[in-house]
Amino acid sequence: MDKEYPVGIAYQEGGPGSGNFGHAGRPGSVGGSMSGTAAANYANMRKEYADLRKGKKITDKATSQEKRLENRIVKEEERRINNAVTDDYQEMGELVKKTGIDASTLGGHLGIQELHGKIEYKREGVKQYYRKAKGRPEFPKHLSKMTSTERSRAVNELAKKPLADLRKRQDLVRAQQRKAFQGYIKAKSGAEKSRWETISDDLAAREGILFDAVDKIAFPEG
Repeated sequence: MDKEYPVGIAYQEGGPGSGNFGHAGRPGSVGGSMSGTAAANYANMRKEYADLRKGKKITDKATSQEKRLENRIVKEEERRINNAVTDDYQEMGELVKKTGIDASTLGGHLGIQELHGKIEYKREGVKQYYRKAKGRPEFPKHLSKMTSTERSRAVNELAKKPLADLRKRQDLVRAQQRKAFQGYIKAKSGAEKSRWETISDDLAAREGILFDAVDKIAFPEG
């Protein structure tokens, strides 16, 4: 299971804007490819985690050492993503180059950040583009199109939050669902009805994610 990595990196040298994010010869520039040293340390940490998990099943509990490494990896990847994503849309491939994170893991992070309204997403053909959110959207977007892996990561991320916070989010979703239903009823064109149907699908997806997160807290695995 060499590819069952966590969402993250464990190496950090300097703060945001450090040479880790600059092109060679341009240390200190935010964005661009990682330096060779940073990329090597990233790969080493991923390999260390893979070695620790080698021969284990996905359902096997992580050891304290694995959890510490996992947390360091996640924080570092989030830092790299926050530095790479800008106010302008960038294609997924460009973000992969900037962060040094593989597309699958990066997509999981971006899906979670979109869930929390931190970034915006659009698709043009087969290409996906991301940018910093201009403001929290009134309704969630694209949640009904999340992959099972992205959904699982979103549930695990939300399950780390206080139960009271998740209950508030559930109340918000119910209020949004009522508003979406009224919007659909009042819609006068087919396009407008279709828009409200899409919003309702995304709200249903968020409702399911929140339900699973609450269930995970209430009934933790043995």
